[in-house]
Amino acid sequence: MPCTPKKTVAQIIDSGNDYLITVKGNQPKLFEQLQAQFEQVPALSVDRQMAQTRDRQTQRTVRVLDCVGTLAPQWVGVQRIIRMERVGTRANQPFSETMF
Repeated sequence: MPCTPKKTVAQIIDSGNDYLITVKGNQPKLFEQLQAQFEQVPALSVDRQMAQTRDRQTQRTVRVLDCVGTLAPQWVGVQRIIRMERVGTRANQPFSETMF
């Protein structure tokens, strides 16, 4: 019997633990909901960091929201939403990625 993320979340909470789930573009509806949250509500916290290695330069911006009002009720126990944006270059090629 396959587990859906929502069932897995319920099992984690029932066992007394916390969880962190990564949401990328492969979950378009949830991704859009989370993105809308960040457009409507100011971030509780923002942190920016720069990193440079051999052929990679990256700027990470992390924003945290306290408000999770419009998420589906199946996402039990959500207390914060985190948005991480990565922008930079890898081997002189630009990239951009957003995850929640």
